[in-house]
Amino acid sequence: MTWPGLPSGFQQNYWRINQLIPPAQEPVTLSDAKNFARIEFDNDDATVTDLITAAREYAEVAQKRAIPTQVFQMYMMGFSWSGGYYDRIIRSIGPSPWWLPSAQGIMTIPHPNVQMVLSVQYIDPSSGLWDYVQPSTYTFSYNSTPGRISPIEGAVWPLPRPQQDNVIITFVSGYGPTAQGSAQSQTLAVQGVATSGTFVLSWNGDTTTNLNWNCQSSDIQTALQALGNIGANNVTCIGGPFPVAPIIATWAGTLASGYQPLITATSNLSGIATSQPSVLTNIAPLMPSSTRTALKQIVADTYENREASMDITLKITPTSNRMLQPEMWGSYV
Repeated sequence: MTWPGLPSGFQQNYWRINQLIPPAQEPVTLSDAKNFARIEFDNDDATVTDLITAAREYAEVAQKRAIPTQVFQMYMMGFSWSGGYYDRIIRSIGPSPWWLPSAQGIMTIPHPNVQMVLSVQYIDPSSGLWDYVQPSTYTFSYNSTPGRISPIEGAVWPLPRPQQDNVIITFVSGYGPTAQGSAQSQTLAVQGVATSGTFVLSWNGDTTTNLNWNCQSSDIQTALQALGNIGANNVTCIGGPFPVAPIIATWAGTLASGYQPLITATSNLSGIATSQPSVLTNIAPLMPSSTRTALKQIVADTYENREASMDITLKITPTSNRMLQPEMWGSYV
């Protein structure tokens, strides 16, 4: 049975989702798409660029997942009705009615792979103002299909004011900018609401100087390259700035091959206290090579057939569809 506010049923009346921060870059470069399509001139670069974005958007709908790293907000009408846990005394009573707290409270987050949950907000029933669920009271599954979030043991979701869109979950989802067989990337983002303070990044026992809460991707790239065990030209950063958008660090040079440990962050940020502002880091999942190839195939086919088409559609071949199918998931967009 599905209850209002429980998005596992994906009832459109009870939830909606919108893209908050678009990708920092498309998963296929202009030169890569042109090489695949054997386009040897620059006259149609703007057209090919548009087709890359259109192909990515089509693939995200077809696969029901985010492809490049981006930020979404999920609006809901309340939390899942269940939450917390059955303690030993309650379990000893036997089968319990549905309204008792359970080990569930699990809510499914669309558009996998979910890399980070940046905040969970709700409208306080007494004040009518937005408040934050403290990140220390909930847990979520990293890089999973589907993404899931639930209270930790002993905690329950708060009771929001009964009105539409009274819960907002802000999360980072998608693959890193690199495909299988390429260099790894890691995602850094600010959790909660930060308005001041600093943080440091550590990697393999070495630590950067203090970085400001509102730094640019170039600041993080410079700080990481200054570490003795990384060095110049061995990491690049795009995206940002903090705290608005995630920053993606991609290994390069001598660190481009093989597994690299996670960059960790130690935060001294100030802001809205209940949001517990801090810097999160995560190793971004590699994009399937079949997905990247399918995107290039879609661009090439659409470019080749653009004059024969009288409506705005994408030319999707059986080959590109089969390439997308391994990563398809779910029954919703």
